[in-house]
Order: sequence, then C-alpha cells, then structure tokens
Amino acid sequence: MYGVGALETDESVPVTVHSGTSYPYRRSWFVVFTPPEDRPSADHAALLALEVEKNVWEAFWTFRPELVRTLDSYIETEL
Repeated sequence: MYGVGALETDESVPVTVHSGTSYPYRRSWFVVFTPPEDRPSADHAALLALEVEKNVWEAFWTFRPELVRTLDSYIETEL
C-alpha cells in the first residue's frame, strides 16, 4: 500500500506500507496487477497517471506484460 505521510494499519491486514516524498511519488498514482507466479500467462494490467498541472492528470492503461512488469519494478525500487 502506497501513501503520503504516516499511515496506520490494522495488524490483521497483511499489507506493506510504503510512503514517499519525492516529486514523482507525490505527483503520480498507479494501479498495477501482475498475476501470481503459478499463472504467469494470466492477464497483466497497469494504469499510470501523472499530474501535469494542479488537478490535471495524463494517464494511460497498458496490458502489455513486459511494460507492466517494468512499471511494477520501477515503482518498487524507485518510489
């Protein structure tokens, strides 16, 4: 789970909380789905939105597995 600032979670919910302050982190939002390892040929999907002006967003969907994995990796390692 990604957010800004301190996030409190219920310990019974199995999530990892990520919080960032960089410009790309605070000016983007995303939804990424990569299938479980036991179903690698299942559909991949990602939505990436970037704020280009205050409350003005440009976004795109992709279902290309390679691009979805690239976005997922970037988010995990860079944000």
